[in-house]
Amino acid sequence: MDRSGRVRPDPDLIPVRRTGTVCTDVDAFAGTTAYDLDLPPGRIRYYRAGTSGPPIILLHGGVLDSSELAYGEVVPRLARDYQLYVLDWPEHGHSWPWSAGTTEADLGDVLGRMIEHWGLDRINLVGMSQGGGIAVRYAIDHPDRVDRVIAIGPVGFEDRRWVLTLMRIAVRLPRAPQLVTRLLAQWPSLVRLAMRTARTHDTSSVGFDEAVASGHDQAEQALRHGTTIVDDYLYQAYCRRQDLVDYRPEAHRLTVPTLIVQGSKDHSTSRRALLRAAAAMPSGGYRRVNGVGHLSCRDDPGAMADVIREFMASGR
Repeated sequence: MDRSGRVRPDPDLIPVRRTGTVCTDVDAFAGTTAYDLDLPPGRIRYYRAGTSGPPIILLHGGVLDSSELAYGEVVPRLARDYQLYVLDWPEHGHSWPWSAGTTEADLGDVLGRMIEHWGLDRINLVGMSQGGGIAVRYAIDHPDRVDRVIAIGPVGFEDRRWVLTLMRIAVRLPRAPQLVTRLLAQWPSLVRLAMRTARTHDTSSVGFDEAVASGHDQAEQALRHGTTIVDDYLYQAYCRRQDLVDYRPEAHRLTVPTLIVQGSKDHSTSRRALLRAAAAMPSGGYRRVNGVGHLSCRDDPGAMADVIREFMASGR
């Protein structure tokens, strides 16, 4: 990108297909152009929308998530004012196959490679859940390249709540992640239950059936490729005897303007922990969005687009 904000053409991009307003299950979602980029460990799918304004990279979460599921309804609302870069993490969405890991270091390396590939000097990061944690990590390590961070229900600031203790116990059971992956791949009704209880706040959320179908496809892909729905990053965050992903001791190093966003019905993250994290950041803030769950940009894309736009325009 040059200093005027125009994106330089890149001959290495592999265009997939343009779509209109109708989202399909294999191509670009509404208002975007999809590209595949081959990295040494495998293929990364990403999407572009918007041709002017500050660049924003949107990072989705883990488990059953993908860029389309997390941001498919938000991108059209932001594309008029921003250059949007939306990627599928390895082993999510259409970023298959993948021969490397998906640890914090692996995902950070992917993000760094993509930023270089896009030719971006300075960026804004919006990340949800796992993506919020990676956004925080990148901004701590590269404050000279990041203007703003919006972390939506981010991983890495949790207290040791009982629900996380149960999660740790469950995933340590022999082959439990493999079993859960197989069950979700074979029984879409279980994906629906998971989405209703942990991801979106109720079945009236925008595109709930599409979210279930997307999550089921993610489980099928994981099973087909011999992996599980639990990313290595989430193992690091929740499933080890000692958490290897914990940003609380480093919150004071997150010097760029940062907004932590939490849905009022998001039971996956602790309000107290996120408030404490925001207070520890030199330029941190906290915003609670009413009526949305963990998958907040799917629950109320209009409200979340407004939150992003307002923070991008703020003087903080």
